Amino acid sequence: MQEYDIALKLLLQSPARRTINELTGTAVAKWLDVELPKVQNLRLDLLGETVDDELIHLELQSRHDAGMPLRMAEYCLGVYRLFGDSRGRCCCTWVKLPCGW
Repeated sequence: MQEYDIALKLLLQSPARRTINELTGTAVAKWLDVELPKVQNLRLDLLGETVDDELIHLELQSRHDAGMPLRMAEYCLGVYRLFGDSRGRCCCTWVKLPCGW
């Protein structure tokens, strides 16, 4: 599959600007060469299985973390990748603990 990816990228990056415009409705000013790092070893605080065979995920926080919504999304995707659709729905939330715990 990768050999097709390379060929299509080369095709769409060069003279096929009109194709990109028709696909996206805009023109690309420049292409960025980006490789996203793979996030590994995400450690959930609490992941439970309910009596209804659903998953409950809780993250415990003692202070404000502005990046928490993004982190929760990463956790949720990780749980989905691990368990897939076979486990019903997954409820993810975080709990701010009072200081001193």
